[in-house]
Amino acid sequence: CLRDYLTSTRYGVGLPESVIDDTTFGEVYDFCDVQIDNNDGGTESRFQLDIVIDSQRPHLDTLNDLLATFGGFLIFDGRKLKLRVEKSEAPVQSFTMDNIMENSFRYEFMPRDAQPNRLKVLYIDPNQNYTTVFVMAEDKVNQDLVGAQEGGEGVIQRELALLGITRTSQ
Repeated sequence: CLRDYLTSTRYGVGLPESVIDDTTFGEVYDFCDVQIDNNDGGTESRFQLDIVIDSQRPHLDTLNDLLATFGGFLIFDGRKLKLRVEKSEAPVQSFTMDNIMENSFRYEFMPRDAQPNRLKVLYIDPNQNYTTVFVMAEDKVNQDLVGAQEGGEGVIQRELALLGITRTSQ
């Protein structure tokens, strides 16, 4: 779906197909299409896209919506547009003091009050007449810790709209 959106001159971005790295798009497709347990005695594809695209929205917003449904991201290497997906993988680069340029590394810590400990994910539920519903994931331990430190409730909520998803399991 993403490849079609990127290359379509009628309803998409209109990129030439020669810019798309078919190998990486195929690898991500295979990863997304793997059948996993659906916790109901059957199986389902790891990721599935069910979305209506508003042709009046900016392409970048639509691309972000499509990529968010499966944890995907695009990389341009100067010649080809490659597709990757967030997943646990072995590292491809080992950094040592010999291959890090001096003064080129920096890092930052996210303040505790900026780290969400309640995630509210909005999605479309076909079992509820295709209305927007949500599921929540909470880190109660962190909420108690933040609440004790700040003398309040300690809930730091982030809301994420994944309107291309129609399954709670996803």
